[in-house]
Order: sequence, then structure tokens, then C-alpha cells
Amino acid sequence: MQANYYHIVKLLCLMLLGISAPKLSAQSLSIQGELDKSEMKTGEQAAVNLTIRTENLPQTNFRLSNDGKERSFEVLELAALDTIELDNKLLEIKARLLITSFDSTLVRIPPIVVETPTAIDSTQSFALNVIQPKVDISKPNDFKEIKSPWEVSLTWRDILDIILSSPIFWAIVVLLLLSLIAFFAYRWYNKRKEEMPISQAKVSVPTLIEEFEQSVKLIEERNYIAQVNFKTYYTLLIEALKNYLDAKLNLMTMEQTSNEVLETLKGLAYSPKELNSLEEVFCQSDLSKFAKSKPSEDEAQTSMQVVRHFAYLVEQEEEAKKAESLQDEQNP
Repeated sequence: MQANYYHIVKLLCLMLLGISAPKLSAQSLSIQGELDKSEMKTGEQAAVNLTIRTENLPQTNFRLSNDGKERSFEVLELAALDTIELDNKLLEIKARLLITSFDSTLVRIPPIVVETPTAIDSTQSFALNVIQPKVDISKPNDFKEIKSPWEVSLTWRDILDIILSSPIFWAIVVLLLLSLIAFFAYRWYNKRKEEMPISQAKVSVPTLIEEFEQSVKLIEERNYIAQVNFKTYYTLLIEALKNYLDAKLNLMTMEQTSNEVLETLKGLAYSPKELNSLEEVFCQSDLSKFAKSKPSEDEAQTSMQVVRHFAYLVEQEEEAKKAESLQDEQNP
């Protein structure tokens, strides 16, 4: 008997817990809504102020239920405005549904649903009467024409604010500053460059004998002998010697014939041996230019050696004369 009584009490407790569980769950999630007005004119706005209580804020969602009927209003906003902590677990959310309508009719706002993964609750539906504004057509003179927007005159302060807030203005300022910096840096660099001492590079002026040697080396490099071009070879060789003699001894040999050049040199008391060798070169030169004679390569090479030797002989004798003359001036 006592065992049966125990089972009956246990069954009653389980039934009471089953009945109270939905209530406890509902207490952990609830929503209340209040429409701020029962009537409005077309184009105005009405708000449903919502109070939501929940223990699971991150997973709490609220929405306007979809009853499948065509809505005669437009939702402007459905969002939370503030959150208040009531105790360690329970939180209260202040939210708002903002709507408007442009039809004069009785608007039915469906329930607003709040839900979490373990619970759900909703408000009741709301009714809102939308009416057309009354227009007194008996006084047509009271109607005003639709005016265009007022033209706002800009002050200097407004213009300055617009300019200073523009990124283009600051980009131009930066470019101008960089240009000024580059300009002054360039001027400073040029000024320093002008103030720096200019190092005078020593220009080496070749002597007469060096110019002669350059001319002879150029004849060698052009390899006229290997080309069997003896006419050009001897013409340039004799011309190099005459240029040197004219510059060194102030002789007018460029317009003279070979014999005339030799007679001029004999008058300067040069060694007969040197003059005889030079005469053979002049003779070979005339034969190559006028008789189309073709000497051997050895003869052509020997002619260059004779001309080169004679030029250096003149150079040595002239330098010796200068040294002797300078010594006589120092020791009168």
C-alpha cells in the first residue's frame, strides 16, 4: 500500500514539473509590445515600442511574423535601441518597430516574434487606423503654391571650411611645398657649386717633335706599305717632315720641291751624310709619286727611319743651341 502511494506521489510531481517547465521557459524569454498611437494620417509614422527579456542575449532574435497576407504598410525600422541588465542572468532589450502607410485603411500589424534556440514568444497583433488628412476646399485662396527649396548663401567661413575639408586642396598644398623645397635646394646647390674652386686641369700641349711622331705613327697604323700604296705613303711622310721643319726652323718648305728643300737644308750646315740619306728618300718619293715606282717594303721602312732620324737630329741640335744661348745670357 505504501509502495503504491509512493508511486502516485512521484507521478504527480513529474506531472507538475512538466506543466511548470513551459512557464519557466517562457519566463526566461518574453516580449511585450505597445503601439504609440491608434490612428495616424497618411505619410506619418507610428511606432510599436518593444520590451524583450532574455537570458541568452547572443542568440536572441526578433522579427515581424509573416502571416502570408499583403501588408498595407512599410517597415522603416525594426531594431534594438538599448539593453538593460536586470540581474546576473536576465537582460531587458528595448526595441522599436517603426512603420508608415500611404493608404487610408485599417492597418493590421502582425505579431512580433522573439526566439532563441530553446524558447519562443510573440506579441499580439496591432490595429492602426490610417486616415487621409482633411482639406478644406471651400477656401481655395488658402492653398499655397509649392515653393522651391531656399537658396542658402555661402559665407566666407563656409567656403573656407569646404576648401580645408577637400583632399585636393591639401594635395595641391603638398605639391607646392615640395616644389618650393626643390627650387631652394637647386638654388643652394648652384650657389655652392659656383663658390667651389674650379680645379684647372693641366692641358698637355704636344711639342713639335711629338706632333711629328704622331703623324709618323698614324702613317704606320694605316699600313700603306702592305697595301702597296707607296704614293700616299711617301706623300704623307715628306709632308710630316716639312711641317716639322717649317715650325721648328721657320722654313717655307711646303711650297718647295725636293731639290729646293735639300738646298735650304745644306745652307744650315747639316752633315753631308745625313743630307745624302735624306736626298735618297726624296728621290724615292718623287719616283713613287710621278713615275709610279714601287720600292720594296724594306726600302720604304728605311725611308721612314731616315726621316725620323733626321727630325730628331734637328730637334737635338736646336735644343743644344737654345741651351748654349741661355748659358751665354746667364754668363756674359
